[in-house]
Amino acid sequence: MVTYIINFFTSEEDKGAYIALQSSKLSIEDIFKTEFVTKLNRLVGNGDKSPEGIFVFQIIERWKEVFIKFIKDASKTIPELQSVIALVSKMEEGKCLGVLLNCSIDAIETKKLMLEMKELESGTSTKEQLKDFLNNYSALFEHYRLLNYPYNKIVRFGEQKRELRTCRYCGCSMSDNATFKTDAHTISNCLGNIAYFTNDECDECNKKFGATIEQEFLKYISFSRVISSQFEGFKSYKIKTDSFELSVNPDTNDVEFKLIDYTKASVIRDKTGLVLDVGSIDFSDVYRAIVKFVIGMLPTSELKHFKKTIDWINKDCVITLPNIKETIHKEPVVHPFINMYFRKKNEDPLPYLCADLHILHYEFIFMIPGCELDNQILSSTIIDEFLKLYKKDAIWNDIQLNNKQSARLLLHISLEKGETPKLGKYPYNRIKKKIIMTGNDHDRK
Repeated sequence: MVTYIINFFTSEEDKGAYIALQSSKLSIEDIFKTEFVTKLNRLVGNGDKSPEGIFVFQIIERWKEVFIKFIKDASKTIPELQSVIALVSKMEEGKCLGVLLNCSIDAIETKKLMLEMKELESGTSTKEQLKDFLNNYSALFEHYRLLNYPYNKIVRFGEQKRELRTCRYCGCSMSDNATFKTDAHTISNCLGNIAYFTNDECDECNKKFGATIEQEFLKYISFSRVISSQFEGFKSYKIKTDSFELSVNPDTNDVEFKLIDYTKASVIRDKTGLVLDVGSIDFSDVYRAIVKFVIGMLPTSELKHFKKTIDWINKDCVITLPNIKETIHKEPVVHPFINMYFRKKNEDPLPYLCADLHILHYEFIFMIPGCELDNQILSSTIIDEFLKLYKKDAIWNDIQLNNKQSARLLLHISLEKGETPKLGKYPYNRIKKKIIMTGNDHDRK
């Protein structure tokens, strides 16, 4: 199976489209010679004869009319092209469109192109923006290559044909009586994932992980799920235990606390407000869940390096776990996304694969443990070495993990009567909110 990837991008990082043409019979060169790619190449690349190419140009109305008509006709047989129509139809004359024909560029080159496009559009120099970007990220991209996917367009990972699939988590295929009937969300659907689906996750593994490790992760971010419903585009959610209930009032948009049974031990008052005991949580399962999200996105060619990782996700082996870095942002993201950083050089002492997960209010930075390309013993604080390259203005909290012990998940909240709450160390900062979060905590059993 070969894949010919066509990427459409703009000067804005969150606006783009992506299609993948796959064939089990044709070569890359053959796909390039098909009627669709040939005509597309003439429209964006002036008929360049190479199957790979990078093209950037400013849109004019006449070209736009011809292009959209062509794409609409082609979308009858290639439905994924609807996203391209939606992208280009909204672009005004003078805006820049970039097209990658079956080639990839690193993050620095991508940023350079986008800034050049902005300069063409506005006539204003972007040299200072480029300088700031390079100062902040050049060290990171010296060691790592970035892989990510659009979070608002459907991307399906793994084998497209159901009969050829082998589950990347258990290794079973249809010949082993595995089934692939369920549309397996790479990241839980209830967290806003509308884009990512893992084709080669069997129904049994999907059911198992959804009932176990993913539930632990949902519990960990439960308060964020509650207060996210204050923002447009999020579903309502509430935390309810035997002793208390947290929810958002749909009329006032305030987070409300309701005491159900004061005799229960899950509500404690301290100097700053209340400490709510959400229950026992296995923090290593929280780690398993977010690593499982990443494994679900990996190119098939990378999976061979993570056999031990997958065994650990399935609890078939023990791995000494490094720390996870966590920060909390003021506003949640509607759709979760992951940036994956692959180490460029094997001799580099840094982890082979690190991930940056944005989900609701949270951002997690963590390495993928158990990779066969991490030959040396990595310390529990190895992620700090990665973070030194990852320059961002944020307060990072350490989540320390182990394989054996569970913990109590405690929510520290402050109650405010005024319009504007005081901010804690890790706040959710929103006006007219009665409850703010100052961070998750946990007490070891």
